[in-house]
Amino acid sequence: MEKILEISDPMVLRSNAGYYIGELCLTEHTFSDGKVSTFWLPYDRMSGYYATKFLAWATLERYI
Repeated sequence: MEKILEISDPMVLRSNAGYYIGELCLTEHTFSDGKVSTFWLPYDRMSGYYATKFLAWATLERYI
């Protein structure tokens, strides 16, 4: 079972397609044996892709 604990503010993220503005979510996963793990996962892509981190950072302010 997964539960979203927190959603980040917009930030510059990177994927194989390039840099983009998006949010992450802190997710709690409970396994069948009862063990619990938390990790950050991509939650929302708010922009298109940028070729460089600099270009993405230059537009970040629009999303905050």
